[in-house]
Amino acid sequence: TDPILGDGTDACVHWHGDTKPEDGYDQPVVEFRKPGEDAVTTTFVSRVLVFFFATDESFELLMSYPKTPFARACGRVDCVLLCHVSMDPP
Repeated sequence: TDPILGDGTDACVHWHGDTKPEDGYDQPVVEFRKPGEDAVTTTFVSRVLVFFFATDESFELLMSYPKTPFARACGRVDCVLLCHVSMDPP
């Protein structure tokens, strides 16, 4: 299922990639190298989705939150459906 558009049913999109323990849960993560750097950076998938696909208003609000994974409205930490990212403060 498409993690941005979903499948039209509001069903969760489950992550099958790498995870990192955070707050007692295995959170979806991606690793990448920034241009000109040798070190590998690990970041939470929920934050990457917001960075690339959220509206400007949503992005500004969510970026003011701590640099931890965003909560999901569905309650599932393995869900990467963009519309399930909770806008509620941590």
